[in-house]
Amino acid sequence: MTDKPTHEIHYEPLTPTGFFMGRLDISKLPIDKACAWVENNRSREGSHRIRYSPTQREDIPLGDEKGGSKSMHDAFDDIIDTIDELIEEITKKSTEAEGFWAQYQEKGQCTAYHAHGRELGNNSLKDLSFVFYLQASEEHGELEFPMQMNGMDYSKTFVPNTGGIIIFPSYMPHYTHKNNADTPRIVLSGNYREKEYMEFIRRENENRNLQQD
Repeated sequence: MTDKPTHEIHYEPLTPTGFFMGRLDISKLPIDKACAWVENNRSREGSHRIRYSPTQREDIPLGDEKGGSKSMHDAFDDIIDTIDELIEEITKKSTEAEGFWAQYQEKGQCTAYHAHGRELGNNSLKDLSFVFYLQASEEHGELEFPMQMNGMDYSKTFVPNTGGIIIFPSYMPHYTHKNNADTPRIVLSGNYREKEYMEFIRRENENRNLQQD
């Protein structure tokens, strides 16, 4: 009988929204292999098919189940499966993964203010995004969600740590503080959308392909 991983995840309500945060049990996850893949694939930074914001010039897309390389699957499949299961539990299987990417930020680098909005249509309160720290510590720069409402400051700051995960509403703007460590900050991120929206996007892509034929 295999021991189940023991993740430490809790929900923190916060006006006007909330976050899931904590740590994944990384004892059986290929963290070192994932970090090595990110470092070896830095030439792919900014090669997303769709650009949601200027920050995507820093992103290293992983590809998908059919198109990703074998080395990518070896490095990330177990990690992504773990996050899939966690978000399925949180959303009661009402969302579907839209895409994943990694970031490798050296000393002095940071990520600009941005949000993970939808490609088409209005944003949904049900869409979730996440950041999972493959390599990070307090010196690698906090993740900041600046929020003001009715004259009150509800901003939230998260201190990075290897194995830490933060799940948040995709519409929420955020940025990272400067990396002050001598080692890179390496993260895996992704978006999960409502299943109805993902089906809509598939139909839209099919229509575009038919019009181009």
